[in-house]
Amino acid sequence: MNLGQKITEKLHLMQRMEDQMNFSVRSAEGADRGYHLSETENGIRVDIHIPDQDKYSFVVAKIELENTNFQPDRKHGVKPILMKQAKFIEKHVSYLPETFSLIELDENRQVAQMRSTKPYQKEKVTQYYELMLHQGKRLQLTRYEKKQDEPARQPIHFLLTEEILARLINDLGRAFKFNK
Repeated sequence: MNLGQKITEKLHLMQRMEDQMNFSVRSAEGADRGYHLSETENGIRVDIHIPDQDKYSFVVAKIELENTNFQPDRKHGVKPILMKQAKFIEKHVSYLPETFSLIELDENRQVAQMRSTKPYQKEKVTQYYELMLHQGKRLQLTRYEKKQDEPARQPIHFLLTEEILARLINDLGRAFKFNK
């Protein structure tokens, strides 16, 4: 069983526990409500926030991964690692409604920003995925919505099937193989 499968199995187990025992393992109401799960395998830690789920899919608020075994390349720096990770994600994470492309690479902050290549647009609303790669060892995936009449974007939830969530976690974890 791979890391993505472990995460989805644990999420289903948590839901079954709630159903059978008639109690909640979810966090409090509000923006933080739902399941918060952390799992580590082979040096890759996944932290995920799932506000809701059903038998076949998960409502995702945020996915974060970290390579806990990361050793920085002092000779070449982080830029080549971030570039390789971004290229890997562009190539392999092509099954979401929108694909990713590298928007910015900040060498000083050691951060790469990726976003949906063609964001979803409807009337005066734009929605897009944003994936931030930090120092070659950490990443965060969030979906945002920007309304034309509002000054700031807002994080929003996104829906993934069990299969796509497991695959996404595994592919994002595989991006950490580039640590030199």
